[in-house]
Amino acid sequence: MSEKKVISRTEATLRFIVCSLIGVCVFFIKFPIGGKPTLPIDAINNFATTILAGHKYLEVSIVAGAVFTYFAVFRKKFWTKAKNNFAAFFFDLLGVIGFVLVALHAVGLCPAFFDSANTLTGAYSLMGKMFIQIMIIMFFIPFLTDYGLPEAIGVFVRPICRAIWCVPGRVAVIIVSAFLGNFTVGHMQANMYYTQGKVSHKEALIMCTGFATPSIGLILSLTSAAGAMDYFTLITGLILFSVLVVTSITAHIPPLSRYPDEGYEGMEVEVEEYEKGNIFKAAWNTGVETCIKNSAKPPIVTNAKTFLKSIPTVANISIIGIGSIVFFGLINVYTPLFRLLGYVYWPVLKLMGMQADIIAPMMGLGTVSTIASQTAIITAEGATLATKVFGVGYVMVILVFFGSFLSSLFSTKITMKLRDFFIVYFERAYLTILIWGGLCMLLFR
Repeated sequence: MSEKKVISRTEATLRFIVCSLIGVCVFFIKFPIGGKPTLPIDAINNFATTILAGHKYLEVSIVAGAVFTYFAVFRKKFWTKAKNNFAAFFFDLLGVIGFVLVALHAVGLCPAFFDSANTLTGAYSLMGKMFIQIMIIMFFIPFLTDYGLPEAIGVFVRPICRAIWCVPGRVAVIIVSAFLGNFTVGHMQANMYYTQGKVSHKEALIMCTGFATPSIGLILSLTSAAGAMDYFTLITGLILFSVLVVTSITAHIPPLSRYPDEGYEGMEVEVEEYEKGNIFKAAWNTGVETCIKNSAKPPIVTNAKTFLKSIPTVANISIIGIGSIVFFGLINVYTPLFRLLGYVYWPVLKLMGMQADIIAPMMGLGTVSTIASQTAIITAEGATLATKVFGVGYVMVILVFFGSFLSSLFSTKITMKLRDFFIVYFERAYLTILIWGGLCMLLFR
């Protein structure tokens, strides 16, 4: 048996520095691109999605559906999960239905009922675009995750992360990238860490339900629509603060606290062990040692492998997302169910002195159509500045919602009982009203 190739410390040091810098620059630093400060990953995504926008991503959705069908139907035979894991079976079934509807729409045979209020068209346009964007991100994400940067940062924040959010320090950089990116990227990163043995089942669920937000880009667009751009930096900072505070609570209480600290399929979870002494030296050595332990293959090869391995999962998320959006969307079009759901928040909204009559029904709608609900709040007649700012950020803090988020989570290897998902949703919803709503009332009168 041939021994695994190990790179030299000098090469590992160079890889740690260069790859980490690339990751930071691509995801976190804005450069003057196209006449305005832009993150490189956003510029790449915009270039790719602009080319495909004219087709409304129908062809992309068909390709995603074909990949999903191969793996879910022919390889996994998803119906065999019906008895032991009904939630996974249900969402796979929605994926099959979504693919059938997209295929019928492509040949002009889809019944108009399924595209009521542009439900189907909007679904495959959104998820097709997301498929392209996530695949691009998954090529570049190893620069952040695989070359020692998370482990190096973990040296500094391990005590904080473990005590406050019940997660290892190595996920700190993932928390930031998930907040800046979107919930699907956060789920993919959590899934990657979980299947690699870097986090436990419970830690992965805390990452998925606690830090995977709908993206900072949405905060920007909604803040602009609300006429509150003068407060954009403050609003973004307060949303992040609220996300961290709400997650610090939900991570310590049931149902998340009851999930096992066990690895994926019996895998032993890698324990964070750092050298004592100078913390900066320890962080440096940890980053370099991680590069030595990881694959000795060139970074471009490692990134390409991550990209290719991600295709089935991202395809699942995309096509199940289409089926979920159509399913929940049609319920919303033809019934008042989700609007009525919002009235469970009316008493606490009223108690907080907020505009409950405006916010409550739209919070219910936000369980399935987040952008529509947020836009409705910030454009409502008579909405105060505090209400508009609340509308900008409440979905970002709740995080857990139906439709695409739910399908994205259940497309990963990180299992969660559907009952627990609903409980976490209501926990975060009420905490969001108290914490994010309280900040809005205090600072934006």
